[in-house]
Amino acid sequence: LRGKIIIFPQQSSNSHVKLLPNSFPELSAFTLCMRSATELTRNYAGFSYATPESDNQILLWVSGPRGFHLELTTAKAIFHLPESGSLHRHLCVSWESESGHVTLWVDGKRSLVKTAWQGQRVKGGGVVILGQDQDQVDGGFDAGQSFVGEVSQVNLWDRALGDREVAEVMRGCLCSGGNIIDWSTVDFETTGAVEIIDDPECEL
Repeated sequence: LRGKIIIFPQQSSNSHVKLLPNSFPELSAFTLCMRSATELTRNYAGFSYATPESDNQILLWVSGPRGFHLELTTAKAIFHLPESGSLHRHLCVSWESESGHVTLWVDGKRSLVKTAWQGQRVKGGGVVILGQDQDQVDGGFDAGQSFVGEVSQVNLWDRALGDREVAEVMRGCLCSGGNIIDWSTVDFETTGAVEIIDDPECEL
């Protein structure tokens, strides 16, 4: 998917992309980054990672144009986002088990630090879905929670990145990707009404 954008053109109960990393280990920390654009004003799932233990093992949930929360099983860290309208924005969120610290970056600007799910671990071996919220592993989709818009540059690391590293990630498509999910190399499967186009930001 290097240099590509995924488009979800319409609300759907089945359209999605499954990302297929080589492995997804148990995590005591992570940073997830992605670029997206949408005009949705309702709730939707930005990123869904489910395991048999929890359908919300990692869930990025957006509540209208300004609400955002990271859900880790039953724990939530809630943030308020600047409204972006039709504009693309770059989001990164990190979590560390030891401290429970959760940090959000929007277009490289860091939020205050919140605390959630201290001392816990994200289970490995699950399923990563873009475009839908999993209510069970690889299924249980609801059209009213589906994503409509564009998404690209989804990367996941097994550690919490710092401010400088997040800034480097945001600068463009030529940075190295995540060591768990690397947008440039990750295999994927598409289902339903999904389009893949060239990313103008990656054109040399």
